[in-house]
Amino acid sequence: MKKNYLSLFLLSILIFVLFRFPYRTFIYSEGIFDFYVADTSPNFLSVFVYVFYHKWRFANHRSSIFLILSILLGLIFYEIVFQRFISIQTFDFKDLIASFLGSVICFFVCLKFENRKFKDEVHLWK
Repeated sequence: MKKNYLSLFLLSILIFVLFRFPYRTFIYSEGIFDFYVADTSPNFLSVFVYVFYHKWRFANHRSSIFLILSILLGLIFYEIVFQRFISIQTFDFKDLIASFLGSVICFFVCLKFENRKFKDEVHLWK
């Protein structure tokens, strides 16, 4: 199970970096409207990076919902409160929606892996 979360963590970092730098730079430089994917992808993908890292490093913790809600609340706090102190950042409601959607999808991905792990453990004891 730890290998699965390590693979998901590395994949999520790769996708995050690709969307954050080359894709976002290209979209902004060409003036392409991509339905706000370039704007919201860091918030959407950061949930996956944090959750998969935590699930990989601390595999004994089974509460995905608490972990995901904590990360979601942290991202909401960052978006609403902390960005006021950073002069180049602005509040964007779409980032909150992206964080929420990323949290929901990440929850179902974790649920899928945890159910598979549970089924494998039960199958081993039969």
